[in-house]
Formats: sequence, C-alpha cells, structure tokens
Amino acid sequence: MVLHRLEKYNSFAPLFLRLAAGLIFLVAGWGKVTNIENVIGFFTSLNLIAPTVLAWIVGIGELLGGILLLAGIYTRYAAGFLAIIMVGAIALVQAANGWNALRLDIMLLATMLYFVFAGGGKYSLLDDCNCEHKPEKKKKK
Repeated sequence: MVLHRLEKYNSFAPLFLRLAAGLIFLVAGWGKVTNIENVIGFFTSLNLIAPTVLAWIVGIGELLGGILLLAGIYTRYAAGFLAIIMVGAIALVQAANGWNALRLDIMLLATMLYFVFAGGGKYSLLDDCNCEHKPEKKKKK
C-alpha cells in the first residue's frame, strides 16, 4: 500500500503541524503588538481586568510563542502558554459568536495540547522535555 510507505516519514508530522501553528500565532501576535491600541480598546470593551496589561501579554505571548513553535524551542512551554491564551479567546470572545468563530480557536487549542503532551518532535531545535529523543542516563551506584 502507498500509505504504508509513508510511515517512515511519521516524524515529519509534528514539524508540519508546528510550522503551521507557529506561523498562525506569529502573524496574530504581530498584528496585536503593532496595533496594540486597538487590542486594548477591544479588551476594554469586553470589561476585562487590566486590559492594557492583558493586551500586551497576549500580543507578546502569541508573537514569541509563534517564534518558539516555528523553531521548536521549548515547545511544551510555549504551547502551554498559548493553550491558556486560546482558552481565554474561546471563553471570552468566540463562544458568543457561534461555531464558525470557534472552529479555528478550538483547532489551535487542540494543537497546543498535542504539543504540551507530545513535545515538538524530532526536528525541534531545543525541545525541553522530549525525553523519547534523549538517551537515558545511567545511575551511579
């Protein structure tokens, strides 16, 4: 079977997923940071606590998180932080807008949860705790 032959390329799957999600977050974060006044205004309209601080945290978090995902550096930590941002986006913004607004955010949340549990994969530059790719250390007696 043709699909059976693709199994030897399984290690590329996390790479492609990481690159796509990283690009989405990088672009979204850049848009927020470069238009921070609009983001602050939007967060203020939602009656969020400390909208200025929250806007900067979300904007910089998405920007840096996207960069870290793209590079495969500390993927689990970056994905964990981005998952928190996505939970906030789903609960505070998108849930009231219906299914069409929720689809991308739910997929991004699921993707971030995948990386929290699985790590960035074989082609990460510096993955924090992707233990399956690290040799076990022998204990001294």
